[in-house]
Amino acid sequence: MTFAALAITATLLLTPLAGEETRAVPTARVSVMLVAVRATHQGHEERQFDSSIASIKETVKDLKQFDDFRKLRTLKTVAPYGKDTKIALDNEYTLLLTPIERASHNRIRCNVRVQMRVEKEPEGETDEPKYKEVLRCTLVALSGKPFKVGGLKLEEGQLVLVLTLTDTNPEQDE
Repeated sequence: MTFAALAITATLLLTPLAGEETRAVPTARVSVMLVAVRATHQGHEERQFDSSIASIKETVKDLKQFDDFRKLRTLKTVAPYGKDTKIALDNEYTLLLTPIERASHNRIRCNVRVQMRVEKEPEGETDEPKYKEVLRCTLVALSGKPFKVGGLKLEEGQLVLVLTLTDTNPEQDE
């Protein structure tokens, strides 16, 4: 094959690829609604909720050991597929949320990790805080339906995260 023929063949093969690169591909993202609460047992006759988090009652109804739910943080944000979204929950815990992929039937596969801040090592040369991973799970959430992740100890009670993930660009189920 001559050099000219080789150049023409390469041009024909690469031209469709070059055209693909110039198309704008929308970034698939997940809308995230987070409610972080302190769940404790205070001996109330009826369950108590901060008025701003009354919407989580149905999601935490099976947590019978707790009767008092106090808001630590609420947040709305977006998380791109395939990238960590880091959310400070309080001075001790940080949430790392990574949407992995869209699953069938309007579901979202996601990694959920929580890191706990630990004391700096005595011989540490930096002032950066150190973190230890204390929770890691991969789950499949129904888009738009809240779910809970919990069990992490606080000074008083436990940390419970109520998350709602909503696919911002839902595709048709296959």
